[in-house]
Amino acid sequence: MRLLQFARTNQHPPLSQANLARMARMRQQDISLIEVGRLQPTIDQLHRLARIFGVPTAKAELLLSEVPDPLRPIVEPESHETVVA
Repeated sequence: MRLLQFARTNQHPPLSQANLARMARMRQQDISLIEVGRLQPTIDQLHRLARIFGVPTAKAELLLSEVPDPLRPIVEPESHETVVA
């Protein structure tokens, strides 16, 4: 999950993609694609999103960073499989 999606869904009440898109003058589909990492927003779009969430524009790129999953281990467990050549 990207920080953008985390910030949007942790508002009280949660902010829908459609409402965020309207506020940022973007398409809902683009918000969805940005949240899953399939679309890179323009600098202008990123700054508009940052302003909505109160993030300084100098730190706007943080909205695209991944939020660590607290249920996923930080270090993947080592495999104990034996490979036979």
